[in-house]
Amino acid sequence: MKELLFVCFFFSNIGLAKCENGREDVYLKFLTNFIDKQVDPCENFFRHVCPKTIKSSELPTNNAFTAEEKAQIQRKMMPAGKIEKFLASIILHGRESDNPSLANNATEVLIFVAGVRLRPALLEVIEGNEILTKDDYVAAKLEMREMLDVLIEQIWKTPSVTDETMKFYEKHFNFTKLYETLENYLKVLLEKAHQQFFFADDEHLFVFQQLNDHLTLWRYFNPNFFDSIMMGDSFNAFANPSMETLMIAEAPLIIGKGTTLAARYGGVGGVYGHEMMHDVIQEYGSDTDKKVKENHDCLIGFAQQVCGEYVDEEWKHEEECIPVKRGKICSCKAAFSMATFFEFVADQEGMQLAFLALQKRLSETEMKKPTYPTIPSLKHISNEQLFFYAYAASYCETDEDSQYTAEDEHPAAYVRINTALSLSNAFMKSFNCSKDSRMFKLQKMKETRCNQIGEPVRRKMKTWSN
Repeated sequence: MKELLFVCFFFSNIGLAKCENGREDVYLKFLTNFIDKQVDPCENFFRHVCPKTIKSSELPTNNAFTAEEKAQIQRKMMPAGKIEKFLASIILHGRESDNPSLANNATEVLIFVAGVRLRPALLEVIEGNEILTKDDYVAAKLEMREMLDVLIEQIWKTPSVTDETMKFYEKHFNFTKLYETLENYLKVLLEKAHQQFFFADDEHLFVFQQLNDHLTLWRYFNPNFFDSIMMGDSFNAFANPSMETLMIAEAPLIIGKGTTLAARYGGVGGVYGHEMMHDVIQEYGSDTDKKVKENHDCLIGFAQQVCGEYVDEEWKHEEECIPVKRGKICSCKAAFSMATFFEFVADQEGMQLAFLALQKRLSETEMKKPTYPTIPSLKHISNEQLFFYAYAASYCETDEDSQYTAEDEHPAAYVRINTALSLSNAFMKSFNCSKDSRMFKLQKMKETRCNQIGEPVRRKMKTWSN
């Protein structure tokens, strides 16, 4: 089976739409239909890849499963209980009150309960149809191991790195476990958690408090299982260094199984790298650390410049924030917090990590080769360029969702993509961006590259990891 898996990846590299496993290449489909050739990639890469008119159902991250597989999952799901109606009422009440924490907690619990209904059906379809097999998880583990090796290499290349810092990394970032599947006993436990409140009395706050207390304890003792349920069928992952675990939802693994090597590293590898870097920075750094503050000012200052460059094209409202069904969306000019800084770091360094790992898999000549030489509209795209296309496509959102969300640390999608790519010399070289292009000019506005780890050539600031 491992040989077949390798053959699948090999044939993907030379441009087949599907691997031998039969999964659709969602990035190929997306690029064929949505690249806007009227937008120069060096002017606004996000809008070159992600049009404002795109629908949620057309996003590559929402197409891990076929229509038939989605129908199977729906048929196998437990029927919705009263608890969903209770929580919907709580959320409405919370948003209309002066207690935002009530709405936030209720939203999280509602997502969890939805996951309780979804997850057993999701896994049953994945296992029954052999959408993911043990060999797929083994392949994913190997790729993550390669990325971790690159991470350690980059840490050693960071100026003034100390033995103490390296001991910290070796202790906390040796991911030896990968979430694979829920066991039968957990499925039963999920059903009991759902049924516990299925027939509860119609006392909204009481029911919510009981369930919230129960899930808070569950999250404390079983954070990996809790978060895997919260992720559902989303294109997501999270790292838990204290448990030596990098947990990945099934959707990225399924999408990665059907696409090319370059796209897998750009799209799925970018997710791995993002989560790895979250823990590298947030576990070791703090907002009181002087060097973290210096890097914060560098990166946030650059992101604000990117926001200023594109905000008039993206935000057409006079008010800074406007209400929508899911809360409020705001202009990217809203203040960037320390939490937002960590998101920018995870984007920038996570993407760099995935790109360096891809370079270890493909030679320089292979990186320059076209990925889809037999497809006229895409034959100009090299493996190197496809990496960046897949990375940006994985962050593509509908027009409303691509904006900054109030009380959310994640920046607007067009800011986070154009920030990360404007800081990437590899991106500039890959697309041969001219000195007069907008993204090249943005890069030259900064004397540093604002990177946290890596060789001095990527930055001029001292490392925060002294």
